[in-house]
Amino acid sequence: LTPKEAMNSMEIAAVYALLNRQEDAEAAVKKLLEINPNFSVKRVSKALPYKNQSDLMPFADALRKAGLPE
Repeated sequence: LTPKEAMNSMEIAAVYALLNRQEDAEAAVKKLLEINPNFSVKRVSKALPYKNQSDLMPFADALRKAGLPE
């Protein structure tokens, strides 16, 4: 995946998780992890350019709910 495709997959996973479409969220995470097994909530949190980390928390929580490993 390109960086843009990876971000799209993460966003899709988070949105599905927030919509309580758990199966779809997990499928998006699975696809992401097949391409790059090193993806994690921690790595994503460090890579995203949020000035205030508290603004990142809802997205990180949604990724956790989708099944992205910590």
